[in-house]
Amino acid sequence: MEKYMVIGTWAESYNASQGGKLLLYQYEKERTSLCQTIDTGKSISMLACDKEKRLLFAACETNYHEENTPGGELQVYRIEKNHTLTLLERCNSYGGFPVGIVLTERYAVVLNHGSNLSKVCVTYCNEKGRLVTEFASDEASLCMFRRTDTGSIGELKDHIVFRGRGTLPVFQDSPAPHDLYYAQEKKLIYIPMRGNDETRIYRISDEKEQFIPVGILKHRPMTGPRNVLSVHFSDQEEQEYVYVVSEIEPLITVFRENSDGWSKLQELMVVDGRPGDIPCTSFDYPHPSGILLNYNKRKLYTITRRPDVLTIFKVLENGLLEKEQEFPLAGNNPRQLALWRDKLFVVCMDTQNVLEIILDGQGYPIQTRQIIQGVERIAYMKLI
Repeated sequence: MEKYMVIGTWAESYNASQGGKLLLYQYEKERTSLCQTIDTGKSISMLACDKEKRLLFAACETNYHEENTPGGELQVYRIEKNHTLTLLERCNSYGGFPVGIVLTERYAVVLNHGSNLSKVCVTYCNEKGRLVTEFASDEASLCMFRRTDTGSIGELKDHIVFRGRGTLPVFQDSPAPHDLYYAQEKKLIYIPMRGNDETRIYRISDEKEQFIPVGILKHRPMTGPRNVLSVHFSDQEEQEYVYVVSEIEPLITVFRENSDGWSKLQELMVVDGRPGDIPCTSFDYPHPSGILLNYNKRKLYTITRRPDVLTIFKVLENGLLEKEQEFPLAGNNPRQLALWRDKLFVVCMDTQNVLEIILDGQGYPIQTRQIIQGVERIAYMKLI
């Protein structure tokens, strides 16, 4: 079956004004062919797609080189009938380094990661009551945009700024929210905060057009939660399970929703072997960078940098995890996981490739192919 992939790359260096690209590939019969290249001039950190309205949303990390639009940028593209992309508009992300986009029928929810590297932007209301941005300091934030009739990004309806820091240098100098997961049935937003060692939960209120705080999942100090997903299995009545993988210490934490909140059920290491000094902020240390659930096979997958492995967990009847396998990847610095049918796709930045991993009937990897190679600073992939 013919599919298309969009690849996002980083700029040539931090805050560079060139080098970031969108690359459109046709994917058919285990082969890819490049169809279109778009120079964005900015690092692409995340892509989201509305297939019904044929729109692609790209999160661009910074606009330092454009003095009139501090902070991050959101680019909206129309997916033409031949699957090529046409830029429709650019919008301010109202924060620094947007890394997450969730699309609902009414809203586009955007997560800004912020940074401790240098000044990014701050938002405030001016004397006319309008929300504006300027270069002042780092800002991590969660934004709710009302979507227009055509599905694009409209008025900013709600805006939450994250504050605070943790114990460790570099990784916890700021809140550093890194992922955005939407549980559609309950309209819940999950946000792991690496800097604060917590995962925050908000509900989208259509009536108030606001984020309503629901709860906070507390993680062990100096573990640095990074990626999250939640699931309700049909055989588990009303119980919801939340799985959070941490970056500073390579572990996964399992929570269960109860009538009065959430309880922690389990902590489990995602890779074998670790240095004696815990925690460790060196990038030479194992750092998980992605999580994904294969619902039908009851398998949970994580990817970890440095050992460069895919870890496979079995999801037990009680929601707990049983580690089954570490599968070596044919690439370095895995950044992202995606699932389509019986195939996993892994984006590996340092080896500039995308891996296609064939799964057997039980969800275990059996074969790996490189379907895209030689893409410098490759960061993100989206099937459209």
